[in-house]
Amino acid sequence: MVRMGTYRADIAARSDHELLTLLRLRPDLATPAPASLAVLVAHATSRASVLKALSTLNGAQLQILEAATILASTGADPSPAALAAAISGDSGTALPDLYMLWDIGLLWRHDAGLAVSPGVPECLGPFPAGFGPVVPGAATTVPGDAPRGSRSILDALAWGPPVGEIPTAPGGRTAIQWLITHHLLTEVDPRHVALPRSTALALRGGRTHHAASVPPRTEPTPRDLPPLNTLAALSAESAVRLVTHLLHDWHDNPPVTLRAGGLGVRELRRIATLLEVTEAAAASVVELTGEAGLVAVGDNTAIRLDPSADEWLSLPVARQWSLLMRAWARSTRAAWV
Repeated sequence: MVRMGTYRADIAARSDHELLTLLRLRPDLATPAPASLAVLVAHATSRASVLKALSTLNGAQLQILEAATILASTGADPSPAALAAAISGDSGTALPDLYMLWDIGLLWRHDAGLAVSPGVPECLGPFPAGFGPVVPGAATTVPGDAPRGSRSILDALAWGPPVGEIPTAPGGRTAIQWLITHHLLTEVDPRHVALPRSTALALRGGRTHHAASVPPRTEPTPRDLPPLNTLAALSAESAVRLVTHLLHDWHDNPPVTLRAGGLGVRELRRIATLLEVTEAAAASVVELTGEAGLVAVGDNTAIRLDPSADEWLSLPVARQWSLLMRAWARSTRAAWV
């Protein structure tokens, strides 16, 4: 199979909109801004960036990448239809995931079809989808005169893990040696053998996965609105209470920031004890207070209350919460983690 083009050419051929989509899906590629196409390609194919991109994929998308890796390494058809068949999926269903994987730069196009981007096979590990090593000249059919036990050995390794231990029984050794001689197994070391990748693909009937990974469909669970409103109100009141307590404490005991900025571990622990919350929750309260502009760092690196803090303390609770909520909404904290 001859491939025309390169990953770099594929990136270079993208429109401005498509390049912006790539940077939006992989923000690490834009920080710092790439000085040239060569820098962008080098960053996009680096192990660290590829691993970040892989971490954003769902199961179906990972299966497509695994299937593309297997087909490419065995010289099989890399077309979208072949990929869909390899994962036992419908080609129409797989198309959105294929487009997404191209958008994110983990697949690239060439005249013969699709290929995985450089760096992806290494990040998928040595045994993607339970397939073993690539062995040139490996057999893809089992001769009819195979000794007893040979087929069961192949079946045991076909769907992975592809590495097995050589049995100590003479009969088992005979079958193993026969399979090695006929290029259906490859010897890893004196105690282990592996099923070659092309052999496994043939034993699986050309499929890389048992079935396509389909996200489960879940039905929404009805919830009564009044209890949810009550919980939300309690959370809002709690946020206001904690910030109020912190402001009163810092009015009497203004902490000093570290030379590099931020609070020291001791001060954070003291605040957590004072507010009777975890250190992570205490950090959230401190950050929220700062985002709301209720405190500031003075010339002597001591944290002082901003003049707006007195006004905030005099407001009704609902108004206090509204100002905190607006500050939280524009903050960069990933609250879900």
